[in-house]
Amino acid sequence: MTGQELKQKLESVGIPKAKLADMIGVFPQSFNKTLKSDNVSSGVLEKLCQVLGKDMSFFYGYKTNEEVTKLQEENARLKAEVARLSDPNHSEKENRVYNLWMKFMEVTAEMQELYKEKGE
Repeated sequence: MTGQELKQKLESVGIPKAKLADMIGVFPQSFNKTLKSDNVSSGVLEKLCQVLGKDMSFFYGYKTNEEVTKLQEENARLKAEVARLSDPNHSEKENRVYNLWMKFMEVTAEMQELYKEKGE
């Protein structure tokens, strides 16, 4: 995340930059430098999350922790199913299903990247 992107996100919070700097324990000049940088450190973002009571999804638009956990569980379940279907001892029909599923997963990943790029 760039400093400019961070600055835009923080404007919605309505806390002056000098106050935010104080809240995360840095000098205002240092915080202003951060807001002009090309790459804000994850440490700064984590400190801001702590003092603002937010999670990283606030800055990056990710899903909530609960949604991420559900997605991780579903991902693990799907990986197990793919491993089962990829067993060479399965029938031709099961292998076709596996191939279709793999194509579906590729398309889904591409769609996720597009949504991420568009900021949705």
